Amino acid sequence: MIFLIDLGISLAAVVLAYLLRFNFDIPSSELEPLPWILLYIGTIRSISFLIARSYAGIIRYTSTGDALRVFGTILSGSLAFVLTNLVTFYFIDRFFFIPFSIIIIDFLATSFGMITFRLIVKLAYLELNHPDRERLNVVIYGAGEAGIVVKRTLDRDTSTHYKVIAYIDDYPGKQGKKLEGVDILAPGKLENILATKSVAQVIIAILNMDKGKKQALIERCLLSNIKVLTVPPVMSLTRRS
Repeated sequence: MIFLIDLGISLAAVVLAYLLRFNFDIPSSELEPLPWILLYIGTIRSISFLIARSYAGIIRYTSTGDALRVFGTILSGSLAFVLTNLVTFYFIDRFFFIPFSIIIIDFLATSFGMITFRLIVKLAYLELNHPDRERLNVVIYGAGEAGIVVKRTLDRDTSTHYKVIAYIDDYPGKQGKKLEGVDILAPGKLENILATKSVAQVIIAILNMDKGKKQALIERCLLSNIKVLTVPPVMSLTRRS
């Protein structure tokens, strides 16, 4: 089914490319070869999808690696179209089988369509399995690689019902920015979060945190009846995954 959806997106992208290229008024001279172009593009896309197995990933767990594989698959097909143009121009009849402007627009539209489709499925799956109204708020102390792993683990695990509402980090260069859509705040902001938000847990995702600072954080959370969890040392082996 994913293969057919991807193929449908790629063919729709070709039609969209022609509409955009000719301001939604495709001349008859371009309409005549369009069915053959669609057939050719559909064939090349199908072959590239089958070779790269871009359809085989579990959509609801789409990652950056999956998006890059899709992007590379689409790029290889578009390069095949460019090569076809070079062959038809220099060795057959000095004409471009597919206008280069169509190839460029088609590449962008197909990439956007296929990657967006996967992200929509992923977000829909997460929302259906973890509705915001049923989630417990979590604060992650540490916006490094371990903190990212913790957030992604909570997002993907259907047995948990937690929502990361903030990162706390000591490094000034990270404060005020966002990480995967979540605000990174200074340690001084933690007091306000605990006072104004219904926080269920604070997860310490700094593997070598100062013992005095760690103890002070734990005591502050316990005063508000908030559980404190610590990322285990084994996380250091997986934080680059």
